[in-house]
Amino acid sequence: MQRSELGIVSLEIKHSRRARRITIRVLPGHVIVTAPAGTPEQLIASVTKEKSLWIKQKLAIYAQADLSLCPDRFRDGAVFSLLGRKVSLKLISDSCGFQLRGNSVISSEHTFSEPALRAWLDKVLMQELISMSEGFCSALGKRPSRTRLGNARTRWGSCSHAGTVMINRKLVHAPRSVVAYVLAHELVHLVHRNHSKDFWRELEGLKVNIPDSKKWLRTSGMWLLAQ
Repeated sequence: MQRSELGIVSLEIKHSRRARRITIRVLPGHVIVTAPAGTPEQLIASVTKEKSLWIKQKLAIYAQADLSLCPDRFRDGAVFSLLGRKVSLKLISDSCGFQLRGNSVISSEHTFSEPALRAWLDKVLMQELISMSEGFCSALGKRPSRTRLGNARTRWGSCSHAGTVMINRKLVHAPRSVVAYVLAHELVHLVHRNHSKDFWRELEGLKVNIPDSKKWLRTSGMWLLAQ
């Protein structure tokens, strides 16, 4: 199969002794095909061709995505999105913890670690969720038994039958309007457990931006979930 059929920048084929089947990972402008050691090239080509439509669709989505939402690694000077606001990480000698100053997240070059930054980002997102929840819960007349952050690979949020609302922690890199939409969506499930007309009517009543949020989640959001 020619690369032009996929319209991709590069197609990388890896052979792995640990792989049990052929897998395909689509990145912006790059496709990685991993196959068990000894897999015939013809079989790899056949499987990749069979998935060509799916690959094209993923590449088209990523072409519309904002790839600056979250860096591969957080290091001094890294630029990322904090609730829709572009900020840069600055590591200095006379700082402790994390502070947001203007468009910079300041931390100590001596004590900085990615896990510590991610814990701080969790706090930022949770504070935002608590603030947003007040208005939504008052309008709905319902409150969740618990709100927590999660690491779901395929969903942005959930609402359990016990009333626990889970919000994906990666939404800290999304615009506030998108965070509001996802939170409101899950809170409405406290009233309507389905996606009926009543559900959508209730959600519209909370005045969140449904069309633009859905579009963002289908494009930039899909890329962010894959990180």
